[in-house]
Amino acid sequence: QGLLTSSGLITQYAAPNATGFSVTIAPPSNGASMFLLLTPAATYAAGTITLPAQATCVDGQELLVTCTQIVTSLTVAGNGSTVNGAPTTLAAANAFFRLRFDGVLKAWYRVG
Repeated sequence: QGLLTSSGLITQYAAPNATGFSVTIAPPSNGASMFLLLTPAATYAAGTITLPAQATCVDGQELLVTCTQIVTSLTVAGNGSTVNGAPTTLAAANAFFRLRFDGVLKAWYRVG
């Protein structure tokens, strides 16, 4: 029921201020779908986004990530889960991607 809200996504904000930043997606409840709005101060050479711990993820959970600046080398860390199709860069300002969790295979898949 918690995922059946009007947008289905809970917004998390992060404003990294240096290259090599690390942001952990932290749903307020297990299985909540999240919208990570990254607003770095500038273009950065590297950054890491850590997904929720596998034990807290549920089938069909989604993560939407958007970034207002370029991140040349991006790492998407699965935090116990495999991540399939994750981008390795956000090569343009306002780039985005969407991941969906599969509960059977315990993995994230890029769906947008």
